[in-house]
Amino acid sequence: MKRREMLLTTGAAVVGLSTFPLGWAAAADNKKQKLLFFTRSAGYEHPPVIRQGDDLAPAEKHLTQWGKQAGLEVVCSKDGAIFDGDLDQFDCFAFYTSGDLTGKPDRLQPGAPMSPEGKKRFLAAIEAGKGFVGIHSATDSFRTKGIDPYIAMLGGEFLSHGEQQTATMKITAPHFPASKDWGSSSQSMTSGTPSSSSPRTYT
Repeated sequence: MKRREMLLTTGAAVVGLSTFPLGWAAAADNKKQKLLFFTRSAGYEHPPVIRQGDDLAPAEKHLTQWGKQAGLEVVCSKDGAIFDGDLDQFDCFAFYTSGDLTGKPDRLQPGAPMSPEGKKRFLAAIEAGKGFVGIHSATDSFRTKGIDPYIAMLGGEFLSHGEQQTATMKITAPHFPASKDWGSSSQSMTSGTPSSSSPRTYT
């Protein structure tokens, strides 16, 4: 399995099949659950979230399709202004982002940056119990010299890329949907990005 496919599959499986604080995978009120997939890049924009014209990016297409299969409505956006609107409509947020999302992007992006107030509203929603999934470069967002509230929420921050190497992932939860087809371990080429939370934590 290619590394990009693994990242997409893992993220989608977590989103579609895990049980978040609100039990949104099988809501008691039978309400269709709704996820915001935010893919704005203020720093390096990874290929899976690059849009071609008006088409959704590959990661957005995959997650939207897997959401349909799981009975989940997925809203894809690169517009930070969405966080100034109604956040109560969303049961979970998934970020495949990079850089300071309240600042000017390195590459032209649709819509506006996230406002400082919108960022506060988003973090308050997570604190109140909304679900959150950070995919790949989500740990490379809102990096500062101090500890940004977003980074504190994640519990770790991207530091740097190491050299490409073959890494072995040991599967410790073989019945977890994202890893059920991998056997006891899986190998892939990776750059091994250490997190600031722990030298043993990689993203």
